[in-house]
Amino acid sequence: MNDTADKQREKDEALRRKREELEEELDRYAQVGAYSPGLLKASRWVSRFLYLAMAATLVFLLFSGWGKYSDEEMQRAVSRANEMKGLLDAEREKVKDRELERDAARIENMLLQAEVAGYEAPVLLADAAQATARDLIDRAWGEQAYGAHWRERLKGAEPEAHGVDPLMAAKSLIQQSVHAPAAQRIELLRETLDFGRDAVTQAVLELLETNDAALGVQALRVGVWLGGDVMTDRVSKMLLESDWPEVGFAYSLLKHEAPPEAADELRFVPESWVGYATRSYDAPLDELVKAYRAAAPDQRLGLLALLAEAAGLPDAGVFKQIATSDRAVAERIIAVRWMGARKDESSLQLLEGLSTGDTALAAEASSALKLLGK
Repeated sequence: MNDTADKQREKDEALRRKREELEEELDRYAQVGAYSPGLLKASRWVSRFLYLAMAATLVFLLFSGWGKYSDEEMQRAVSRANEMKGLLDAEREKVKDRELERDAARIENMLLQAEVAGYEAPVLLADAAQATARDLIDRAWGEQAYGAHWRERLKGAEPEAHGVDPLMAAKSLIQQSVHAPAAQRIELLRETLDFGRDAVTQAVLELLETNDAALGVQALRVGVWLGGDVMTDRVSKMLLESDWPEVGFAYSLLKHEAPPEAADELRFVPESWVGYATRSYDAPLDELVKAYRAAAPDQRLGLLALLAEAAGLPDAGVFKQIATSDRAVAERIIAVRWMGARKDESSLQLLEGLSTGDTALAAEASSALKLLGK
């Protein structure tokens, strides 16, 4: 009887050790970490299933008689548990492979996007700078043309015929124009001429003392139409004190010359140079070139775009130098575009050299060569 009890205890101990070994194996697997929440959950359920299966086996042994199941049968049960563990390991590897493939695809996509962005960014920057320069030049021509028309009509003004205070009336019209629709805004500003040069000049000078930016835009606009020494002196003084591009624009249209070096804040904004750049056909642009070269990196692109819009073939050397320099790619793109747009035959060999490779600059050089018929 004692022998039977000892044998049973040995079987129980063996069963307990096998169970602990399986549980430890499953714990090690869980600590390694599953590659998806579903897999981790599955491993836990398998562990629970094995534990319950072995517990059920133990209970069955206890209630079915000592020694009924042989070591061989017990080994088969353990083998089945090991097979289940093997299946679980294999599934984990499959999930791991799928995750790695997805990660690789995501990384490849990100790299592709970065490559495209790196290729397109300089082109987009050059596009934006050149579009801004063209709009600025068109705006300058429009303001000057309308200003000439406005001054011509100003000669016939009869302020005393309106029965109101000319100064207050002119100020009121400019103030009303700030929030008026476009067509009405132009009409309100046109009507200011009815109150004569003196009243309009004084109205503009007083309104320029306010801190209302929108009102300042309209006052400067009428000031450019007015012209004259008084208005030019006032805007020239503002240029040395302000960082507002609209002041630079007004100065440029009133003076048609390079802004002074003392104008620290406004010397390197395109608005301050548009009048100088467009003052006459094939006028030298040495001062603008000098400002471009002296400008900070974040200021150069706008100045170069304006230079490219205004410069003729005599300035070809400047653009050749930029195209072959270590300047920002967007600046070099503008230089290359200038060569194609101006049909600069002297740049042919340079463009051929730049057109090789798979870069944004090479693509622009190829386009410039096409414009040259090459």
